[in-house]
Amino acid sequence: VDVSRLAFIRRCRDFDLSIEAVGALLTLLDRHGSCTGARQLAERRLDEICRKLAELRALERALASLVRECAGSCDGGPAADCVILRPH
Repeated sequence: VDVSRLAFIRRCRDFDLSIEAVGALLTLLDRHGSCTGARQLAERRLDEICRKLAELRALERALASLVRECAGSCDGGPAADCVILRPH
């Protein structure tokens, strides 16, 4: 097995590309395909990452707000009064 090919696959996995995406890139490489196809695949992955980051930022804001609210109101009181444990 070609070491450079394994290194390429490892790099793809470092970018959390799916097995299918890695296969598609290897096909482009093996068949001397266009760089455009590789760029489009990378752009799609980048879009996915940006969407996930936006979702994580929204989750972070919501959880931070809940933690602040808890810190301001719970202060060691009963668990039943904790804003984190209340259904929302």
